[in-house]
Amino acid sequence: MPDVLAAMNTYEVLDKIDENIFIADSEFQLVWVNKKAKSLLEVVGPYVQISDPEHFIGMNITHFHSERQNRILEEGPFPHRAQVTLFNRFKANIQVDLIQNGEDKRAGFILTWNDVTEYEEAIQEGKELLDEIDTPIIKTVLDSVSLVPIMGKMTEERMESMQKKILFYCPENQITTMIFDFSSFQHSLDPFEVTGLANLVRALKLMGVDPIFVGINARMAQSMTQKQLCFGVPTFNSFRQGMGYLMDKNGYKIVKL
Repeated sequence: MPDVLAAMNTYEVLDKIDENIFIADSEFQLVWVNKKAKSLLEVVGPYVQISDPEHFIGMNITHFHSERQNRILEEGPFPHRAQVTLFNRFKANIQVDLIQNGEDKRAGFILTWNDVTEYEEAIQEGKELLDEIDTPIIKTVLDSVSLVPIMGKMTEERMESMQKKILFYCPENQITTMIFDFSSFQHSLDPFEVTGLANLVRALKLMGVDPIFVGINARMAQSMTQKQLCFGVPTFNSFRQGMGYLMDKNGYKIVKL
């Protein structure tokens, strides 16, 4: 039976694979890339002032990796998988494996690069959209007063995102009072939530913004009492009561027509 593989051209086979494939010699010099990888290098090249993918041949691949990754190239283990970012723009899942000669000595390396830049950007866009939905800031009938509903269980990342969003929003929109509505918050406060809220209250006060808490339920109130927590802000049973307080404070009256 004829040996089909023996009759095949190795480079032609690699060119047929729909994967970015790079071959380097034992000294980490790039010696060959397949057609798929050349198309990728046409996109990446301008970031290093290289317009022709062929001009990457002869370059040392260690120039594109961190010190830790270069140490792995020297010492292994193989295969090695990692996610890398090049030129602060391109993200890729890479795999590097050792190519050995007939004497089991290092002859070179084969590297595959799966570009996940668009995937990562989509994830980031989705995360930003979720952040926007997760911490809505709602305008009220008073131009200088806005409302933030606190809903669901907090995480440290969510708390940090909320702090940043509110602190940027207030000066941009000339907000003088921020109402925090806990009506839908059905949990006791965890230590990091207490710290996060306390820091947010202090920061708002330093910026000249008055925080107000409304809608604190019995479970949360009991937890705050047991932990002897005091945020030093006006507190009201409901949003309606809080708005009534602010209307009076600002000299407004609701008149039934």
